[in-house]
Amino acid sequence: MWRGEVLNKTKSGEERWFDTAISGLAGSDGKPDFYVGVETDITETKEREARLRSLSVAVEQSPASVVITDTNGTIEYVNPRFSEISGYSAEEAIGQNPRILKSEDKSREEYAELWKTITSGETWRGEFHNRRRGGGEYWEAASIAPVKDNHGKISHFLAVKEDISERKEFERRLMAEKHRAEEANVSKMRFLASMSHELRTPLNSILGFSDLMLDPAIELTEDRVKGYSSDINLAGRLLLNHVNDILEYSEIDSGKRVLRPEAVWIEKEARRVGDMLMPDLTSKRILFSVISDSTTGAPCANADLRAVRQIFFNILSNAIKFSPTHGEIQVLLGRKNKFETITILDDGPGISEEKISQVMEPFQRAADPVLASAPGTGLGLSIVKGLIAESKGTLALSNRLEGGFKVEISLPSGKKAA
Repeated sequence: MWRGEVLNKTKSGEERWFDTAISGLAGSDGKPDFYVGVETDITETKEREARLRSLSVAVEQSPASVVITDTNGTIEYVNPRFSEISGYSAEEAIGQNPRILKSEDKSREEYAELWKTITSGETWRGEFHNRRRGGGEYWEAASIAPVKDNHGKISHFLAVKEDISERKEFERRLMAEKHRAEEANVSKMRFLASMSHELRTPLNSILGFSDLMLDPAIELTEDRVKGYSSDINLAGRLLLNHVNDILEYSEIDSGKRVLRPEAVWIEKEARRVGDMLMPDLTSKRILFSVISDSTTGAPCANADLRAVRQIFFNILSNAIKFSPTHGEIQVLLGRKNKFETITILDDGPGISEEKISQVMEPFQRAADPVLASAPGTGLGLSIVKGLIAESKGTLALSNRLEGGFKVEISLPSGKKAA
């Protein structure tokens, strides 16, 4: 008997497959007198097999990760893409539960909702933040659907998942940029609100007093000319300080400020800035002192000279501005763990604890009415913060227990004195 599959053409010209068995019936001489053939049409079976082979190849070569589990969630099949993404081979994954990929980002309630959806015969769609076998994390967009047998009973679950790590990273960067843009917009509005007052006030003063000096109806005595000139000069200096602050902050914020580290003698610079501010110190009768720890040698930082002077000028100007008459400002210098330490103490009112971190942001002013009403752009501490960060140092602000305010700065140590 011979048996095999034969592709025949029907009367209508259609090609169909038949499972064919041919057997000979022997006569008296032992030789077949005739043959009997039995054919079964297997065209539909062959077509199903072809579709299954195509489906198998498609699943094996799919760019999406495919996982099939039983009704208990135990993995029975994974395709090569799953192994490529997760780091688990088919042998390692089969018999395991998909929770081996869990990154703990999803709550128990979310997993319970997933399970409820698929066991009720519905398809669940969502995202997973998974862990790779060798370490690292990745994101997947997944569709999990029940697979039913001929009787409509769920026999398996099929998960098709796409790696969306790059998309999630792009979304993260996009959100970060959006957040930065929103912050920039808020800063711009603060800037406009602050500058509308801080720039107009001295400008109005300059124009007002110059108009008085040009008014022919006003008799300009020598004392009056000196007084108007003094007021114009004071307003001009205030305006120049505001403009300098804006330009300085803009330079730091844009990354265009180039620092050139060198050996900077801290005590010398602290005293020099103190001398520059002596008229303000004297007018408020503030006692100013610079005290250096003699056990560590002359303090020397590896920093940009102009930046150090700017840091001292901004911090000391604030201390003078907010210190009471007959107050005291101290600059304490030392060294700790290869850093030069600078501690500036004043007798001012301090800042509320919730506002301390905020006053280092651009255009932020203290909430206290007394402090907030003091002239300034709200950029001084932002400039200091930026310069210290660029210098690889640290900055900390705090209220003193005994009253007053404390600013603590550290800068990398430079060359030491002989």
